[in-house]
Amino acid sequence: MKQQLVTHADILALWSRASDLATDLNVPYGRAHKWKQRKFIAPAYWDDLIVAASQRFDILLTYQQLQRGLNLVRGRKKVVDVVKKRAA
Repeated sequence: MKQQLVTHADILALWSRASDLATDLNVPYGRAHKWKQRKFIAPAYWDDLIVAASQRFDILLTYQQLQRGLNLVRGRKKVVDVVKKRAA
């Protein structure tokens, strides 16, 4: 059975070590560590996260999944089209 990736915490938990996450996303270790602590990754890093998850775990993440996870953190239910926001 495949793991359900519902929240940012679920997605970040794929990387058992913050150092691996930092390497895959080319960010400082401290930043990756804080993401794992906060169970949240900012939209500015979603492109790299999608690529890293695909390369390391052969998982297809979408902007909609990440937005749903963000909405859960913020207590919202409506899914916003992140792709349109980024293009603007």
